[in-house]
Amino acid sequence: LVVDDDQNICVLMKSELQRRGCVVETANDGLEALCKIFHFEPHIVLLDVWMPGLEGNALVKTIKAYRSQVGIIMASGSKNEKIKKECLQRGAHAYLEKPLDMDSLYNKIREILEHEIKPSPHLSESDLHEIELVLKLLEKKGLMTRDEILGEFNRLGKQ
Repeated sequence: LVVDDDQNICVLMKSELQRRGCVVETANDGLEALCKIFHFEPHIVLLDVWMPGLEGNALVKTIKAYRSQVGIIMASGSKNEKIKKECLQRGAHAYLEKPLDMDSLYNKIREILEHEIKPSPHLSESDLHEIELVLKLLEKKGLMTRDEILGEFNRLGKQ
């Protein structure tokens, strides 16, 4: 799953990755990404750090709670070490700088897929509350049904 608010980047990444044999979906914001993660169930998410609304670095924790087995690669034009460290601490597997080198990206995807992805640590009450707010927003925008949201909370509660 390629997530970037720049439609041109999504089209380019999708084309390049499909050419290399990947099955690719795209999303242009954080809410659309969460919806696609639920329905498409990607193995890897290439996630832009800076997007309007739900920023990529804030989304990492929710994605890992929602689908702990998903590998996350963050992408940014910024060389900000603090943001990079924050993304990796929240559960991202890699942080790449834009413009992305397609060979490096593809090698990183293969590397992540070859290693077993460990589940996220137990979720705190604060984490669950944050995720609840995101899921309610998905319902409000009509991207998920109430039953799908309840199913996700039941799944998260068993972790």
